[in-house]
Amino acid sequence: MSRFFSHKYDALTPYTPGEQPSGRQYVKLNTNESPFPPSEKAREYALHHVRSMELYSDPEAAELTRAVADMCGVGEKNILLTNGSDEILNFAFMAFCDGEHPAVFPDITYGFYRVFAEVNSVPYREISRVSPSIARITSKAATS
Repeated sequence: MSRFFSHKYDALTPYTPGEQPSGRQYVKLNTNESPFPPSEKAREYALHHVRSMELYSDPEAAELTRAVADMCGVGEKNILLTNGSDEILNFAFMAFCDGEHPAVFPDITYGFYRVFAEVNSVPYREISRVSPSIARITSKAATS
């Protein structure tokens, strides 16, 4: 590591993504790929708007925020657009978790929760994917 990097992340366990097959023969749903091509309307919209790509986009995405709010029947203040689920999850860790409010998440779920907790210095607890009632049943069966 560089001597210029902050040491607060020295103990951070890097995120290890799941298996990512190479080649174009698979559609990786776990990385939000789609087996369906964009609609003709989406292609036309993209082609029309590619001409303005040299300009920086609206940082508040006001037009899209308005459209999503209208579609969902809520106010614009209830819409938060982000650069994917990782960004909104990180915002949630920053907003709702701290030393007094630890994070709790299942051990079988998205592996990046642990990374968000560690990056944000949030204590966390992973809970077993097996419910207490199932654990009691299986432990009784194992001792019989």
